[in-house]
Amino acid sequence: GSVRCVQETDIIPAMEKKKGEKGKDSEGKKYTSVDEVWNPKKSASEEKSESVKKEWYDKSVEYWSGAQRDASGMVQGWDAVLGPDVKFSSQIVEKYIKSGRLKTGSAIDCGGGVGRVCKEVLTNYFDHVDIVDQAATLIDAAQKSISSPKMRNFYVAGLQKFEFQEKYDCIWVQWALMHLTNDDAVEFLSNCKKHLNEKGLIFLKENEKEKGFLVDKMDSSISRSEAMHAEIISKAGFKVCEVLIQPDFPERLMAVKLYILEQHSSNSVSYTHLR
Repeated sequence: GSVRCVQETDIIPAMEKKKGEKGKDSEGKKYTSVDEVWNPKKSASEEKSESVKKEWYDKSVEYWSGAQRDASGMVQGWDAVLGPDVKFSSQIVEKYIKSGRLKTGSAIDCGGGVGRVCKEVLTNYFDHVDIVDQAATLIDAAQKSISSPKMRNFYVAGLQKFEFQEKYDCIWVQWALMHLTNDDAVEFLSNCKKHLNEKGLIFLKENEKEKGFLVDKMDSSISRSEAMHAEIISKAGFKVCEVLIQPDFPERLMAVKLYILEQHSSNSVSYTHLR
């Protein structure tokens, strides 16, 4: 697969490119900046902005509460991604564990849906695994479908409101940051930072556009560019250990990147490429 290692300094130019990035949504509307997505008019009152954000999150909960409650439903019918996704995620987790870089005490899947990643990846490596999702229907399905005794807590909450009850060695965030506004994405990752064990890591796996952004009005999600991800990560106070491109997905799909984030800068952030 296509894999590249990135040093923390490499994302600074990306942040500089972010200025003036434009985007559009699934209904054809164009935006001159990402701020317009949640703040339609600069002159709009704070109350109006909060109303737009509430509608954004309400629509997301509504969509996912009505989604098919299985792995296929979680990837919106793109079943061809299921095998490659689990294989690659497992390879990376195993690589970090074998190198001594990742401890195996506890993990949480944030925005975990029906528990696909918990079941297929996290419970294979960690002693205790928790899950949180905004849709009660999906958490209910997760409880029914995952039999592993390693599963511990099942939380129902939007990530913008979630209050961590534990500290973790691994916080897994996949196709979930895309459902948060930019400000809430920074706040959420900052919150994650406070709930990582020493040397704990965040695995952030998201769609990524080459430039600009794309808003899906159906499920209230935003696919961001590398520069936008870089800014959010930097504002939250994380360093990027590595950025990996998910291999073997259908060519029609947008690229998916896996960011491994650490709390503090290490002397070496260059890791062996997967063969």
